[in-house]
Amino acid sequence: MEEAEKIKVKSVVPFGNAPFFEKIGFIAVLVGVFLAPIFFIPSASFPFQFGKVLLIALATLLAFGCFILARLKEGAIQLPEKIFMASAVLLVSANFLAAIFSGNVAWSMTGQGFEVATFVSIFAMVALLVVTATLFQSRDKIFLSYAAFLVVALIIFAFQAIRLVFPAGLTFGGIFSGTTASLIGRFNDLGIIFGAVALLSLATTELLTLSKFFKICLLVVLAIALVVLVIVNFSIVWWAVASFALILFVYLWVIKQAVVNQNGVQSVEGATPTSVNKRKISYAALAVLVIASIFIADNFTQNRPLGSII
Repeated sequence: MEEAEKIKVKSVVPFGNAPFFEKIGFIAVLVGVFLAPIFFIPSASFPFQFGKVLLIALATLLAFGCFILARLKEGAIQLPEKIFMASAVLLVSANFLAAIFSGNVAWSMTGQGFEVATFVSIFAMVALLVVTATLFQSRDKIFLSYAAFLVVALIIFAFQAIRLVFPAGLTFGGIFSGTTASLIGRFNDLGIIFGAVALLSLATTELLTLSKFFKICLLVVLAIALVVLVIVNFSIVWWAVASFALILFVYLWVIKQAVVNQNGVQSVEGATPTSVNKRKISYAALAVLVIASIFIADNFTQNRPLGSII
């Protein structure tokens, strides 16, 4: 019991105090996963998704190897929760059985080497998921991954803005030939990425205690994400964003916050603390909900006036 407790503590140590191989594995995952959206091989001879899949596969292989070496050096293996591991095993097993009974086993297993729906790709993604869940457990690691995601999103936004203003620029030999071509792949994929950026920015702004500077930065990122969502105008993403904004708004409105002495100052000895219940109105969540609802309603109209203008 004591040994299990020690292992649990080791898995959540800060990044600076983590073992060497664990640091390498963390960096490999961080670089691989967050560079994949903007990574591509600038040659028409290679499929566009090939470079992304190759980068993620190499990052997964390196991270998994470092994870095994780190665990062997410590003499113990710490895995995520049993429910998480069971879900991962079921996912791999279901894809394996589907590939076996698909009628074309070789194609379902490997494809041409860069598809994302083959068994090999699913297995690699699940392995990456398990390694990521094991390595990303401390606050500083989660913060670094979140910051990396936002930086990559801003790079994608800058690239797409240049492509929209100067369609003939940054074509890289015809790889990006149209105004809707993006670093992610399909234009709707761009909406999915910035939908996630909008949700993360909104949740972080409303649920965490941040300095004024960081809160302003996140609100700017949220505004950029909404601009991209308006340009892409993908209805499924609008529904997801509206649902999350509604849940967050209701959550913050219903939860009562106790304020000590009404002025937020800690009470002194002998003083009777006064509890005041107030509800927090999330204007950011409300604004996101209104914008998303407008475009959802526009998608239901026959002429789609907003969509036609954009």
